[in-house]
Amino acid sequence: FNNTTSPLTPTTYSWDLGDGTKPTATNPSHTYSKVGTYQVTLTATLNGCAKSITKNMYVFPKPVASYAKVSGNCENEEIVFQNRSTITSGLLGYYWDFDDNGAVGTLQDETHDFSTPGTHRVKMKAISEFGCADSATQNITVRPAPVAGFTNTAACSITPTTFTNTTAPVAGTTPTYTWNFGDGTNSGIMSPVKNWTTLGPKTVSMKVELDNGCSDMITKTLSVGIQPSANFATSNVCAGEQMVFVNNTTWPQGDITYLWNFADGNTSTETAPRYTYQGVTSTRVFNVTLYAFIAGGCADSMTKQVIVNEGPRTCDFDADINYNKGFRGVDFTPKSGTGTGAQSGVNYTWIYDTEGQSNGPAGYNNFQEDGVYRITMRARNANGCECTAVKTVTINRRGVEDATGLEALVNLYPNPNNGKFKVIVEAGQQSDLSIGVYNLLGAKVADVPTNGMRSGAFDVNAEGLSSGIYLVKITSGGQTAIRKVNIQR
Repeated sequence: FNNTTSPLTPTTYSWDLGDGTKPTATNPSHTYSKVGTYQVTLTATLNGCAKSITKNMYVFPKPVASYAKVSGNCENEEIVFQNRSTITSGLLGYYWDFDDNGAVGTLQDETHDFSTPGTHRVKMKAISEFGCADSATQNITVRPAPVAGFTNTAACSITPTTFTNTTAPVAGTTPTYTWNFGDGTNSGIMSPVKNWTTLGPKTVSMKVELDNGCSDMITKTLSVGIQPSANFATSNVCAGEQMVFVNNTTWPQGDITYLWNFADGNTSTETAPRYTYQGVTSTRVFNVTLYAFIAGGCADSMTKQVIVNEGPRTCDFDADINYNKGFRGVDFTPKSGTGTGAQSGVNYTWIYDTEGQSNGPAGYNNFQEDGVYRITMRARNANGCECTAVKTVTINRRGVEDATGLEALVNLYPNPNNGKFKVIVEAGQQSDLSIGVYNLLGAKVADVPTNGMRSGAFDVNAEGLSSGIYLVKITSGGQTAIRKVNIQR
């Protein structure tokens, strides 16, 4: 309890906390054993004169977090978690941290396919509708799994087919391989050589089993018989663009089918597919293979290198109000792949809605009027690849002019946000700043370090808070400024 009574000596205090507890400390603390509404009374006495104040205080139930892993052991399968959390009354929300490269979840019961094997410290947090929380943490062991793969030469009636096992070894395990050639024969060799005795399609599968209980299997269809001449053409593209493949395969007779291997784990059976590579952040070369199959005959393949050129990594930017630089000034700064700032070798164009444009690694505009403006950043690199980002900026100089004192010197952005935002306090304070984040019940939920400063830009990290409206309270000396902030996830 925070006693805000005006301090006069020698004032004494007596509290009635509503459950029979009656401390006399100035700022007592107390743990309630039951949920409910309590009337708390503070009586201050000075020289025989007393005054009391009574307020209602609400004590909400706290959840008991618990969960269990019910199935799954390997990194190539989903591990299923069952939520066993309880609460005496009210609703619960959940937040899971899988300790796996930032992977999280918000469902009651979760499943997760871990990206790496080993021990993961999985934490589940149960949060009541009134903000009361509890968490449960367990060490989950994920066993390493193989990724089955093989390549093969053409499957023809005379030339033996050589199968090359491309399955990567998994440290600390011993693999067992089982081949099924689809014609009644099998092999346990890692990379076998196969002679065919019949023509036609063959379904070849290879299963890898590790002695830790994890396995993987890959299946391909081969056709033994007459052979086509596979060929195709394409052009290089920028990251995120569609690549068009032109099929130039020739064959003497028979029905033909195709299998395209795009060398990123994806395939297509279209005659002339269009394909977009995902997740390319730097220029990459892919060895694309076209397999041509004649029904009842042999197969051929052709492999060509295709290039997906790197696009600009600065496809986002920061917009920072800078009224010190111009009456309605705003700075615009690109975000590179490693932080804030222009990417080397990239040209930038900044379009300020109806107020013109500029070129350069950073933008700046002093807007003529208050309003909401649509800002566009275009980034183009030496490969000819480009990207565009668009944001809106609100100029409200009138609101700054109408405010007085500390209120006129405080700005907060972005708002809404995902839990990360900045509090800007311009120069002019005579005392050290104090900044805190409060929920709508008036309880402080986060402190913002100011390090004894009286002005500046202060980063706030409130990613641990639930979505909702919070109050940011800035104090300096006897002045206070309050801003609402909307955290959305």
